[in-house]
Amino acid sequence: MRAPDYQGGGLVNLVAELEYRLTGSAASPRLYREDRSAIPDARTYVLVLFDGLGAGQLGHSHATRLRADLAETLDAPFSTQTSVSTATIASGLPPSQHGLISYLLKLPGGVVNTLWWYYADGSEPEFDLGGFLPKPMLSERLAVNGGETLVIQPTAFG
Repeated sequence: MRAPDYQGGGLVNLVAELEYRLTGSAASPRLYREDRSAIPDARTYVLVLFDGLGAGQLGHSHATRLRADLAETLDAPFSTQTSVSTATIASGLPPSQHGLISYLLKLPGGVVNTLWWYYADGSEPEFDLGGFLPKPMLSERLAVNGGETLVIQPTAFG
């Protein structure tokens, strides 16, 4: 197993590429130059995350259309868990910089499930969850430049 590529071949770099195209700067390195051409220039981008879908699954007989439309593959952040990937997208930073490195984290008061933000006993953490990820978040950086971020996700994640 090799370490994920955060210098131009990972999810964080796709986010940086979109941020750069919309604002002229990015918090992380952009995609490698040869991969940038897979993304057309636009004023608006839609990023869809299929939780749990990896390139290795595109060999399945029911994935023919997805496989045919594949332009490039990217490295998921490590660890490859939902909350780590969504934090990477939300912050535009790799896990080593945004700090959410697993869906279970030992934080003040105990181990917190970072998908639902509760302790093992079901109680809610008493610290400021809004301050967990570093600021400014990607949505805040886009807003400064007149951009708008729309997130559609299960209600329970909100």
